[in-house]
Amino acid sequence: MLSLRFVRRVDGLTYEFVRDGDAHGFPSYKRLDLDIWCQRLPDFGWVVCAPLFS
Repeated sequence: MLSLRFVRRVDGLTYEFVRDGDAHGFPSYKRLDLDIWCQRLPDFGWVVCAPLFS
């Protein structure tokens, strides 16, 4: 899958994600307008998250 689209039911707002590499052996998707990611984390499943900074 090359892209994902999430649609908020209450108002139809759309969030677009495109495939951008792999994380933990699964595809990783980056939101087009912000530095937000949709990734599969080993202990949690699929999540939408911001990058972690150390």
